[in-house]
Amino acid sequence: MSSIFDVPVQLMLVLSLAAPTAEIESNGSRRVEAAANVTTAVVRSAPRLQGPFRFSADLWLQALKVTPSDKGLGALSDRIFRTSSGRLYVPVAAERRQILGARFNGTIAGRVARSFAEHNARFL
Repeated sequence: MSSIFDVPVQLMLVLSLAAPTAEIESNGSRRVEAAANVTTAVVRSAPRLQGPFRFSADLWLQALKVTPSDKGLGALSDRIFRTSSGRLYVPVAAERRQILGARFNGTIAGRVARSFAEHNARFL
């Protein structure tokens, strides 16, 4: 069983926006409002997000790792390794900076985001 911390930040944001929150007012009536305050809390506690699609470093590595090599990103994803505990890492610091820097390229980030969304859709 996976924990809530395994859920990508973007998915948490979407789910928190979709879920209304209910509050009981002092007069006993029920007030339902959008979960904007929940979203704000999630964003504040989220890791540093960068690039046009707002990937965290860990989520970027995960998204690249599940991207099929036929998308032309095999050179990047082949340098990402998974430890026995499931953590993703890049052993060479210069390569890690290059891979994380690819988050800022809109074309690459768009392909990775689409591929990751398709992967998550199949998973769900």
